[in-house]
Amino acid sequence: MNLLVIVYRNAVTDEFGRFHLQNVAPGSYLVFAWEDIAEDFWRDPEFIQRNENLGKPVKVSERGRESVDVTAGPPSF
Repeated sequence: MNLLVIVYRNAVTDEFGRFHLQNVAPGSYLVFAWEDIAEDFWRDPEFIQRNENLGKPVKVSERGRESVDVTAGPPSF
């Protein structure tokens, strides 16, 4: 059985383009970056599916500090 769980988190980058997310459960995720996009778009599973190719995979381990490089790209509506 495959199970898909969608977790939405929002972060704003600092002056160096870095961001931090805390209390993320261990698992595999896709991280997306967009400039100036409305929340109702990035919380829409169909929108995410259309833009899945822009996501960067990251695997979060228990008590790990993971990093991922993402570039803000133009979304497909």
